[in-house]
Amino acid sequence: MAHLEMQSIENSTIPIVDFGAFLNGETKEQERVAHQIDEAFRNVGFVYLKNHGIPKEKVQECFSWSQRFFALPMETKMLAPHPSGGAHHRGYSPPGLEHVTQHTYSKEDVAKSRETPDYKESFECGNTTDASQPNIWLPDDKLPGFQPFLESYFTLCADLIHKILDALGIALSVPEPGLSPTHSNSLFQLRLLHYPEIAASQLQNGARNRINAHSDFGTLTLLFQDQVGGLEIEDPNNPDASTPALSHIPQANTTMGAPFDFAPERPEHIDSILNGLDRYNPETTAVFQDYVMQQCEQQTYDCYANLALLKLYQFNPHLARDETITNILVKALTVFPTPDFSLGLALLPSHTLAPLNSSSHTPAAGDAPLSEAVQKLNILKNLLEGADYATFWSTLDSDDLYADLVADVSGFEQLMRVRIAATVSQAIREVERSILESWLDLSGKEFEQFVGGVCGWNIDGEKVKIPINKDNEAKGTVVRENVKFDQFSRVVRRAFEQPA
Repeated sequence: MAHLEMQSIENSTIPIVDFGAFLNGETKEQERVAHQIDEAFRNVGFVYLKNHGIPKEKVQECFSWSQRFFALPMETKMLAPHPSGGAHHRGYSPPGLEHVTQHTYSKEDVAKSRETPDYKESFECGNTTDASQPNIWLPDDKLPGFQPFLESYFTLCADLIHKILDALGIALSVPEPGLSPTHSNSLFQLRLLHYPEIAASQLQNGARNRINAHSDFGTLTLLFQDQVGGLEIEDPNNPDASTPALSHIPQANTTMGAPFDFAPERPEHIDSILNGLDRYNPETTAVFQDYVMQQCEQQTYDCYANLALLKLYQFNPHLARDETITNILVKALTVFPTPDFSLGLALLPSHTLAPLNSSSHTPAAGDAPLSEAVQKLNILKNLLEGADYATFWSTLDSDDLYADLVADVSGFEQLMRVRIAATVSQAIREVERSILESWLDLSGKEFEQFVGGVCGWNIDGEKVKIPINKDNEAKGTVVRENVKFDQFSRVVRRAFEQPA
């Protein structure tokens, strides 16, 4: 039996498979991974895939585009309407249009199930070459960049599906060229889903529904879950228990990074709120706000909890505190180059991100200070992402507002130096001392103590030498062509065949 890496979640066990070993491994390694996936599909029907080849940044960007699309006015979204009927799966479907059922075929059952439609909205697109189901897009000026991104993301997902099919072909001993050609036209469907907030009482009394338990029709589904939980997977070996879909690890099922919600320093009472029914209860706002201040004082960090608080502010704007919002963003800066800062921005009101002199928005009383603070922090984030560290430090010292914004975060400057040093060590083996001094905003004895004591680097005259690590080490690349002899022999035989 092939070895499986397992994750136990609430008495349910779902395999986690490192697909990178299939993408980059040799034949034996590919066979091992293929049998892991096959076993998972046979026993559970689902598998968590890690190192699957789709960049994490692209997945996050897709969620960002999804949020921007569903935030558009209804009349704008309806400029790309899903056609009536169920044959043409393209375009936008508003809340209440669909109702997912499982094995419901009688007219009476269907009619009864449609009395409470699913309260969700979706946008669907597919392969640009599929003439039978042409895509339905918004006009270009309504959401510029939306169409080209989804078309490119579709290609990434389609490539992954074909690679999974290759793996299944190996596991099932399907002769070359395997299973992938059975889907040669890539007639797949990419779907963005959004569940608008509703009162819990409406779900409890049956006035509204989310989505019923179901199995997808088709060969494979790649399921990407964001940081807001809710999706669950039924374990066929334990039907009374369900397993959450992890964020940042696509789950593949036969109908798809480390867990995003993990923080080792998280207090037990915060963990119980995040994983319970009170996660978006307004009464927990004060608890989360105190936890943000605790993170600032104790130099800990919990992105998952902080984003939950920002989501609470979305639901309850009257509870929002500007100081807490800016503290969350400042803490996110201390873990760059992760996308945490951008995730926080995506949950803030749109007017917060608009330039203060923009004619499109006139700030209400109290808006301007938060808008200015957010924009200044965004400047720092952009400088860090652009590796313009010297300018980052000079900007931080340029006015008193920056000093006020970072004042609550204990050890902010030292945390930033550690992050900058970590980023530098991933790309550089040797650097001029003067340059590194400007990047770390240190000089003299302080610089030498930090570089030698904290980083463990060596100062050699006017040079600083960084030890070899797995990121900055030059690696040789061996290019392999996995062309089997029988494939080559068919090519040679065809060359000598007489034309018909």
